[in-house]
Amino acid sequence: ESNVMEDIILANIKRLKRQIPEFVPPAANYESFTLVDNLAYISGQLPIRDGCLIYSGKVGHTVSKEQAMEASEQCTMNIIAQFNELTSGDLSKIKKIIKITGYVACTNNFTEQHLVLNAASNLLIDIFGTTGRHARVAIGCSSLPLDAPVEIESIVQMRI
Repeated sequence: ESNVMEDIILANIKRLKRQIPEFVPPAANYESFTLVDNLAYISGQLPIRDGCLIYSGKVGHTVSKEQAMEASEQCTMNIIAQFNELTSGDLSKIKKIIKITGYVACTNNFTEQHLVLNAASNLLIDIFGTTGRHARVAIGCSSLPLDAPVEIESIVQMRI
């Protein structure tokens, strides 16, 4: 069963013309993920591709909603890179994506954080199917590390 699930997940990634990014360990004194029993807590992921932020600044000012949605998708692919490392390359070990929390650095009058996070939610469901359905919080904030417009963290249930 796990091989079939793994094949479906990888086929979905390919169909969506995505690639799992290379795992990059954190640059500071914390863990990329922490496993407690069968729950994995994934540290916040920024919209970094090939070592660089794909956008920087605040949504509603220098970053458009559409760019923020793309950034949200990149954060999601970076979360999947964490999953890939956590599962030693067997994504079928992800039993359930329980929750994602998304932070959107934005202007005071930007009120579409939920739409920015929809891009992440949709991508997780497109890749993982019903396993990817999750609870979610979308939070607007004044700034994020490195002037990133979006940061997303995740909690997942593992098959052990």
